[in-house]
Amino acid sequence: MILEHSIETGSLLSKSLIDNFDNEIINFIQVCPKEMIDKLKNPLTLKPKIKEVG
Repeated sequence: MILEHSIETGSLLSKSLIDNFDNEIINFIQVCPKEMIDKLKNPLTLKPKIKEVG
C-alpha cells in the first residue's frame, strides 16, 4: 500500500519509508480486534502484548 501511494502521489515520506523499511517497521502498529489476532495469516508482531484502547 505504501508503494502504491508513493507511485501515485510521488510522496517523499512514502519514498523514505520504503527506502528505510527495515528500520521503519518498528514504528508500525497493527490494529486488530483481539479476538482476531490468532486468525491473522501474517501478523506484524507475534508479541503477546495487547494494548487495550478505550
